[in-house]
Amino acid sequence: MPAISPTRDSWGPRWNIFYARSSSPQDAVADAVDFMRWLGTHAAELGVDLKRVIVSGGSAGGHLALCLGTFPESRELPVRPAALVAFNPVSDATNGAFGDSEARKRNAAAIGDDPEAISPIHHVSGQVPPALILHGGGDVVVPVSDSKRFIEALKKAGVKAELIEYPGRPHGFYNFLPGNRNPLFAKTLQESVEFIEAHMEIPAMRTAAEWTASYSNNDPAAKIEPF
Repeated sequence: MPAISPTRDSWGPRWNIFYARSSSPQDAVADAVDFMRWLGTHAAELGVDLKRVIVSGGSAGGHLALCLGTFPESRELPVRPAALVAFNPVSDATNGAFGDSEARKRNAAAIGDDPEAISPIHHVSGQVPPALILHGGGDVVVPVSDSKRFIEALKKAGVKAELIEYPGRPHGFYNFLPGNRNPLFAKTLQESVEFIEAHMEIPAMRTAAEWTASYSNNDPAAKIEPF
């Protein structure tokens, strides 16, 4: 079972979902779908605007984000993402993704005999919300070529989609480091916000420049606090 950590930042409530390493990709997807169903049911009491729900994640978390925008069961949920933002996500499990060589061996059994069923690229349709992928060109864990194929498939289906490639950058190149020692954290954050603002029906409450600057400067309004 996942641990769900609610937090609040200057955009409103946020939920971070943490999984045990023993969870299979199928279990993780099922949990993510259940969470979206729960969120839709409790939106009023939580003060959540269902038109502003953004799903985002990195690596395996990026896989979940893409699943919530592509899988058929997601279309029947009371809330659907307004946009998807994924960082070096797994979009195709048929090539043995989900980690380095050792992790691929461990996950082969978990993925099962039907890897297409767990692959977002095999569930693309015109109903997928706008999607942004940020991916390092030097990623040896999840190849950027997978994201290129996925984005191309979305565009062919008529979906607003964009891939921002960072040449030579490895897996997790965007991660925040204490003391703001990774300038790519702020850059990818700004690019994400700009994409969301451009493609959501309702504009964001803060501009990309304001959000990035306040976070980078440790503005208390941008800090993530438990609630």
